Amino acid sequence: MAQESADLASDCQSWLQKLSAWEQASSEETQKDTCLHLSGFQE
Repeated sequence: MAQESADLASDCQSWLQKLSAWEQASSEETQKDTCLHLSGFQE
């Protein structure tokens, strides 16, 4: 389970880096929203 959390955190960081590159992750709220919904994209 710890590995799952680490994987999700890593995936979250990857998405945030991509969003930052696209200049869309400009706020902490956007970043939190991305992390919150990321697990839904993986199903």
